[in-house]
Amino acid sequence: MEKVGVRELRLHLSRYLKGVKQGRQLLITERGKVIARIVPVERAENGGEVKAALLQLADKGYVTLPQQWKKPGGKPVRVRVQGTPFSDAVIEDRR
Repeated sequence: MEKVGVRELRLHLSRYLKGVKQGRQLLITERGKVIARIVPVERAENGGEVKAALLQLADKGYVTLPQQWKKPGGKPVRVRVQGTPFSDAVIEDRR
């Protein structure tokens, strides 16, 4: 298991995340003391195991879950507004 300082991790995050994707684990240190561990997520075919693990972590208060698990589908609805265009109002306000 590789140890990396917070500063080094911040500077080269992409490189370290590539290693985690390949199965490596990281120990994150701050002033020489281990404060966290980054481990790869085991992928489940249906995603159920990952979702269950996230729910358990949310119950313990370790993570905050998104408001929606999926992005809303469908075509966005365009709203028509009466009056002057917003861009004109911004230009007028800048004067």
